[in-house]
This record gives sequence, C-alpha cells and structure tokens, in this order.
Amino acid sequence: MRTRDIRLWDANERLDIHLNQFQQKYARPPSPDELLAIMQGELPLPGIEGSDQFAIRSLAKSIAVNGVRKPPIIDIDGTLLDGNRRVTACYYILNSEEQEFTAEERQRAEWIKVWQLTDHATDQEREAVIVSLNFEPDFKQDWPEYVKAQKVYEHYETLVTLEPRANPTAARLADIRREIARKFALSMNEVTRYINMVKIAREFEEYHVVDRSKDQYATKHRASDKFQYFDELNKGKSAGGVNWSLNQDDSFKHLVFDLLFDNKFTNWRQIRDLKYVAQNEDALEVLRKARDESDVEVAQEGVDDAIGVARSARAEQRQTGVNPRIRTFTEWFLNLPVKVFDPAEPGAVKEENLRGLADALRLVERYLDPDMTEAGDDAA
Repeated sequence: MRTRDIRLWDANERLDIHLNQFQQKYARPPSPDELLAIMQGELPLPGIEGSDQFAIRSLAKSIAVNGVRKPPIIDIDGTLLDGNRRVTACYYILNSEEQEFTAEERQRAEWIKVWQLTDHATDQEREAVIVSLNFEPDFKQDWPEYVKAQKVYEHYETLVTLEPRANPTAARLADIRREIARKFALSMNEVTRYINMVKIAREFEEYHVVDRSKDQYATKHRASDKFQYFDELNKGKSAGGVNWSLNQDDSFKHLVFDLLFDNKFTNWRQIRDLKYVAQNEDALEVLRKARDESDVEVAQEGVDDAIGVARSARAEQRQTGVNPRIRTFTEWFLNLPVKVFDPAEPGAVKEENLRGLADALRLVERYLDPDMTEAGDDAA
C-alpha cells in the first residue's frame, strides 16, 4: 500500500492525552497533518519533554535500511489499527531533506506491506487486534550487546580487508564506519564504541583461552556477560587513563582480566579507579591478593581496599606535592623576562591570564601573617 494513502489512527490510546490536550487548546480535533506533527514531535504541547517522544527518528533510520519488517494492520477503510509509529517513520523519511536519506531508502518507505481486515471483520475482532498487539507481550528478546557488537565488528573487518590500500586513511575508516552505521541503523559513535569494545573483549578472550587454558566458549559467555565493562576499560587512552595504564603493562592488564573473569569487580565504576591503582605498588599488591583469593566476596572487598589505598595515596600526594609545585612556579615566574608582560610583544602574557594571576596573589595575601606581609613590603 502507498504510505501516503494510510491515515494515522487518531483513536490510538497512546495519543489520548495529546489529542485531549490539542482539543482543549484549539477547540477541535487535529487534522491528519497535525496528527502527524504530534507524532513526529513537531507540534509542541506543554508538558512534553524532548522533541522525539515516540522515537520516530531512530525507527526511521532502521526502516530506511531494512524496510518495514512488521506490516502495520489497517481496517477495511484504510485506517490504522496498529503501526502508527512505523507509518509516521515512513512519512518522516519521505518528508525529510534529500541528503538525509538516499533515493533507495525513500523508495523503501514509499510503499509498504500491510495486513488488512476483511469487510466481514466485527468490532470485537478489531478490539481483539488492538488488545493482543498492545497488551500482550510478544516475548521477543533483543540480541545481547555482545552479539550485536560482534556483528558490527565482523562487518567492519570485512570492509577494511576489501580496501585496495593495506592501511586505509583515517578519513576512509570513518567513511567505512559511517556506511556500517547506516546499514545497522546505528549512530557513528555507537559503531566506534562497538568496534573498540570488541577489540578489547577479544584480547580478554585470547588471554584466558591461550594463557589461562580456559574453555573457549565459557570465556565467550563470560565476555558477553561482562561486555559493558569493556566500554570502561577502553576509556582513558591518554597518559594516565585507564586504557593507557592497561597498555603500559601486560601484567597489570592480565591482573584486571583475571579479576573480571572471576566476578571480583562489583560495578563498572571501579574500573575508572584502576588508573590510580596502576601507579601505586601497595594498591597493586592488595589487588593481586584479591585475584588469588578463592572466596569471591572477600576478593570483592579486596578490590575495594585496593582502590581505597590508591585513592588515599593520591590525595596525600596532591597535598604534599603543593610546596614543590609552588616553589617551581615561583622560580620560573621570577625568571621571566620583563618583555613578556608587554602587550605589543609577540607571545606576551594575555590580559585574562594576568588578571587570573592577580586574583591568585590576592588570595595568597589573605593567608599570609600580617607581620610577614609588612616585612615583605619593607624589604621591597
């Protein structure tokens, strides 16, 4: 059926509040175009948060790639009984700017398969359609993120392998990720995130299978179960970050992989603090004991202890490190040539920096002993 010949269902209980609100404001029911605008979030109504309340844009991206996979159900007169969002998403594709969707993607949205009631259908049967599709669960279970990410990564690897150049440029790799994002109806960030997560998950699996002689499929199950942790382990690639710390020392990376496999991390927030543990030998020793501990609950407490040791040491270091830093800065500042304060000179100190320095010095003055301040003034 041609999408533009399908009328949105204005009796859909999902829209009950919206339609009553519109009726109260305008003293009439919405027109078909206004109903479409409400579904697409283009007709704002008080109390509605966000411009895409019915997630039409993400659904449109999926339909553009895969078409409408579940046919909407229409009455004999063409009125929708089920599928308002799917049809609205098709309208969104057809009415969007040309560069957002290709001609082929628009074609997928222009004509869609539908299920239509016969002219013998009763009101009870219409009600049964509505109830069965909106009240009863369909028991569909989404793929785990691990599975979806593996699918994305394998497709990425295939496309990179097919490239004529052995080492594609960063721009070309971005184009490949963009192509994959369109294929799987994902954002570019989601594709990049999945690729990075799978890379470190495969390191995890290889280590446990090859080095620790764990069962291949038991390891895959564990990687799937802990997949969100790989997102955190991939963050902080710059110096001092979590991922950077892992890649500086294989023994530390393997220590983390062991703890993760044995369920000794209780939450992914602990992963963020590993960068502090990596820099503290006392904390590392506590973490190694947690790895070797057979009682999981005791080991989990050990992980908390290791993070606590690292955090305490870091706080102490920040405090005791104040004097050397101030001394170094003072010596550097006093040795600056006078011309750096001349605005006409290239590379001169910016005015906002001078003002910030002046504010800092006024703060320092407040903490100085009055006698010290006066003695300093006399000496000057």
